[in-house]
Amino acid sequence: MAPAQRTPGPGAELAGVRAFSRPFSPWHDRYQAYYREGLRARSAELGAEFDVTSMSRLPRPLGLLRRFQDRGYPLKLPRGGPAVERGIERLGAALEGPVRLPSPFFDPGTGQYLLTDRAAVERKVCIDSMDFPELSSPELVEWSDLTFKTNWWPTVDYPPNVRPLVNGDPSVLGRIPELRAARSTLKEYDLCCLVRVWGGREGLEGIEHNLRLLEAVKRTRGTKVMLAVLILGDRGEIARRLERSRIPSTTRSVPPDELWRLTASSRLNILRLGVHDCIPWRVTGSLALGSCLVLDQPPRTQWPEPLLPGANYLSLELDTTAEGGVAPADAYAAVPDLLEAWLATPELAETVARTNAAYFEDHVAPARVGAHIVEEVGRTSAREAAAEERS
Repeated sequence: MAPAQRTPGPGAELAGVRAFSRPFSPWHDRYQAYYREGLRARSAELGAEFDVTSMSRLPRPLGLLRRFQDRGYPLKLPRGGPAVERGIERLGAALEGPVRLPSPFFDPGTGQYLLTDRAAVERKVCIDSMDFPELSSPELVEWSDLTFKTNWWPTVDYPPNVRPLVNGDPSVLGRIPELRAARSTLKEYDLCCLVRVWGGREGLEGIEHNLRLLEAVKRTRGTKVMLAVLILGDRGEIARRLERSRIPSTTRSVPPDELWRLTASSRLNILRLGVHDCIPWRVTGSLALGSCLVLDQPPRTQWPEPLLPGANYLSLELDTTAEGGVAPADAYAAVPDLLEAWLATPELAETVARTNAAYFEDHVAPARVGAHIVEEVGRTSAREAAAEERS
């Protein structure tokens, strides 16, 4: 399905967007990449200017240094890995020099943007892309005219200028056309269950739930592709436990090409909620290729257009809110019957898959996310103007 042609709509008065990067800061540029691309794409649609300003000098070498470190190369050295890591941090700080901020504050989890309309009115916008429900920088929320939170909880009382936003996966930005093309892939497997074994509210807390989920899926009849990627905890003991259930495990990441090939080749794609119970990044690519999502439990976070049970995902109802982060034993016991019932109704998976492909085009494709940001800023400006007229 090709993306539909869009009319300018609200926000068409946008004149320019200025985004700010800080290449050596952990998380910052990677976690903001999806939203920067969205704003760039929307600016292009509207004929507005788009510019990225580095808060640091020497952005290119600093970016290369951060990517080298993020890929874990120093820690793979047979000797002295931690010392090399510390040396890289010192080198990065020395190269960066004084930081030029658009605001009085910096937070690695929060992006800062300046949006200007054709009347030269400038709006300060922040995007909090951290996994946890709390605000990453209350100071930047107060500074901004509007802050978007990508893991927005409806149960949290946020300030009135905070809005929900899609939790976009930056790693899919270069492969969206191929994900769209994969929507017609013939199905080889009934179930795809590739799980990174960690998560929950504290990282380690999610391990036992992940293992019980994998063991429950393994008991399901049908063709399955399964793999546990061991991240935290006693990985040797975890691997031995999984081996007893004939569930393969690894300590290596699944290559993206293989991840999306297996996802596209499966009728049901089983995911668990992410760290701090966020909607995980893998949902972005799964929606792009039109996958039938099966979540371990309903999301606790909410996007501007909420993901709906039965429409965008099927839920295994494994409620992990109890102490210890695991669901009741009878909930895991029910997983095989639930999955087999859904597999026995193939039109259900096909309908969810089609719905998700359309949902991606309307709400998650980068240009649509950028359009939502611009339109929310426009609506906020319009409300403020109307309030001033009434006063």
